[in-house]
Amino acid sequence: MRAIVVAVLLLAHTVAAASAPAQRSSRLFEQWQKADASGDGELSRREAARIPRLAAHFDTIDRDGNARLSAEEVRAWRKAVAASRRTPAGRRFDRYFSLADLDGDGALSRTEVEAGLSRMAGKFERIDSDRNGRLTREEIENWFALRRSARGR
Repeated sequence: MRAIVVAVLLLAHTVAAASAPAQRSSRLFEQWQKADASGDGELSRREAARIPRLAAHFDTIDRDGNARLSAEEVRAWRKAVAASRRTPAGRRFDRYFSLADLDGDGALSRTEVEAGLSRMAGKFERIDSDRNGRLTREEIENWFALRRSARGR
């Protein structure tokens, strides 16, 4: 009986974990549909402002520099972010971020950065792209990506 309960719990966890990316994708698709006021299948900067995560990374996502986000550009950006989390450096970043996120809300306050990532504290304002006083994983990853591209890497 105990083995059956464990197996069911493991299966439930696996199904939940597998469906999470699909749920995030469908949520983004729904947000995209609502934000695309012109109905042209692309988002202008103004339209993307309705989706904070895309707005915060607009310039990084807009690879062709036409001031519009295509679905292909967003998919490529999301794929790159996911891939960066699978590298040893990405896993290390996730570990440091989780340790610094004392309240577990998925974002770092200035106090959490000063306590857990002190070398980053002086750069807080530059990294906080949406100016809300909290750093998300995406904002920090985007900042690192901008630094790498400025160095030509």
